[in-house]
Amino acid sequence: PFIHLQDGVTVVENRGMDEINNVDDLAGKHIIAYPNAAEILKISDKVPAFASFKYRTKRVDQVGPLLAGRVDAVFADGLITAYYLQQLRERAKDGHEPHIQSALTTKFRKIFPKGPQRLYFRDKQLADDFNRCYDALAAANGINEITQPYIDEYRSVLDDQYPSF
Repeated sequence: PFIHLQDGVTVVENRGMDEINNVDDLAGKHIIAYPNAAEILKISDKVPAFASFKYRTKRVDQVGPLLAGRVDAVFADGLITAYYLQQLRERAKDGHEPHIQSALTTKFRKIFPKGPQRLYFRDKQLADDFNRCYDALAAANGINEITQPYIDEYRSVLDDQYPSF
């Protein structure tokens, strides 16, 4: 795997869900997730315990209801969610998202294992070259050097819950 996604739960702070440690802590809550998340995250058996569990394809449609107070939590990758939260907050400050409460602070909790994302090449030589370069970069801690600034930009949401590479 050349990158890892860290799925978890993002919630509004100070609403009694700041210290979520597992999916069971969200029983009775309203959840939004990306398509097929229940199957991918292996929580299909937990879904009946939620007050509601809805899929939204567009990331902005996943995080908007959280900042509008219509859902309790979002299941998705923390870094991607933090990015879209920032985008919506900016749009709200400019008056483009009147239903969004831009001052709400949010927190991400990693309650799922990180998931590998793979690249597939049709050309074996390209795959071998990529893997060789990637392995050399990883051995020199280059992956962390490249990714850390992007993670740090959203540290207020991610806290210590997003992995280094």
